[in-house]
Amino acid sequence: MRALIQNYINGESTEAGYITEALNRAGANAELWTDGMSAYDKMDLFKPNVVFCHYMFLTGDIIRYLSNSQIDIVINISGIQQHELDTIVNEIKDKNINCPFLFSNLPREALKVKADGVKVHSIMNAADIFLNATEDFNDIEIDLGVVCDYDATSKFSEQTADMRSWHFLSTSPDMQTSDILAPIQQMPSLYGRYKKLIVTVDGPRIPQHFFDAVVHGNDVSFQSKYGTQDKVSQAVITKLLGEDNTKWKSHVEKKHTCLNRVDKILSLLGVKDLAKNIGKASDDNSTTQWI
Repeated sequence: MRALIQNYINGESTEAGYITEALNRAGANAELWTDGMSAYDKMDLFKPNVVFCHYMFLTGDIIRYLSNSQIDIVINISGIQQHELDTIVNEIKDKNINCPFLFSNLPREALKVKADGVKVHSIMNAADIFLNATEDFNDIEIDLGVVCDYDATSKFSEQTADMRSWHFLSTSPDMQTSDILAPIQQMPSLYGRYKKLIVTVDGPRIPQHFFDAVVHGNDVSFQSKYGTQDKVSQAVITKLLGEDNTKWKSHVEKKHTCLNRVDKILSLLGVKDLAKNIGKASDDNSTTQWI
């Protein structure tokens, strides 16, 4: 399997990076497309048999190159609107492009869009086990950390009123009012500072921050910005991990890491030999290449 993965890593997700890393450790030849090379030059040079991309970066050149070819394309459609999806599906059909499936990071319960004639799967965010928490914060005790993608100071004013110390953390460049603004790759090294962590986002999604925080933090909880969003999110988390957050870490490590998600991708692609190897990927102590 030769997989070319478009670099759509952002402040909320390292998915493109961990797909690349997991595939390589499972025995595939995978490359993260980071060099800025044009679609035609990159695919002529690398000769992939599958391309992973995000719909926001799906260019006309990629569409034209894959038209009537034998190369598969798998598209992350997280955040897409129905009219945008209709346009992409029409292009896939009109240009005779091989698209085994589309996927969204939203839980199935929150997935509202539909694709006529193309399968859409829920492949949720996950803990990136390739992001190591390298710092030791045993001597640091901060009462609360709030990981947010919006200004959450007023929402959590009651919680912080009774606490001696707290931080608002974010990976969004727009969140300049945060106490700590850091790349997502560095966040796991910060989570151990806090006695309690709350992850909160504006939307019905369960972000990667939540799964990373469960693995690397203490006493983690989740709240959506609005009550209507939170009702769906809490139901999904309870379904995935149960109600007892002291057991969440073991559940995430067993069923909700990036290896679990890549295993699902390989199974959907029908690549059974690599899927068998994916469980061994976490035992590989080689250096992570994409970070």
